[in-house]
Amino acid sequence: MSALPEVERITLSKEIVAVCREFFGPYEQAPAYVTDVEKYLEAQKIPSLPFNAFGVYFDDPSQKRPEELRSYQGVLVEKEVEVKPPYFVYKMKQKEYLHTTASPQEALPAGYLALFNYMGLHHIRAGSTGGHQHVTMKDGQVVFDIYLEIDE
Repeated sequence: MSALPEVERITLSKEIVAVCREFFGPYEQAPAYVTDVEKYLEAQKIPSLPFNAFGVYFDDPSQKRPEELRSYQGVLVEKEVEVKPPYFVYKMKQKEYLHTTASPQEALPAGYLALFNYMGLHHIRAGSTGGHQHVTMKDGQVVFDIYLEIDE
C-alpha cells in the first residue's frame, strides 16, 4: 500500500460557492448531476468556473445501500447567484477544515482514510456536514481536494 496523502488543518480564506442539486443513488452516478447543473447554468447564462466540479457526500457507502446514498453535486461559481429548484446555492464557510489532496487513482479511499486517521490522532471531531470534494484540473491532471469541517 502506498503512503497516505498529507492532511493539513486550514481555514478557508474566502467562502467556496457552488450551485448544486441533491442526488440520491450510487456515488459513481453522481457526475451526471454535475453535468445537469452545468447545462442548467449555461441555459440560464450564469457563468461557472471551468473544470471545477463540487460535491458534498453525506453517507458512507459501506454503511448504506447504493440507492440510499445522499449527496449534493454541482459546480463552483464566482459569487452567489439566484437559481430555481431543484438547484440551490451551497457555501463552504470561512472556517476550519481538515484538507487533503489526492490523485484520482487514490483519491477517495486513501484521502478519507488519511483524514479520519488525522482526526483520531489529534482528537478532532468532524462538523455536521459531509465530506466536501472539489475536483479540478492542475497542470493537466485531475485533482481531488477533500475537506472535512472541524467541529470545535
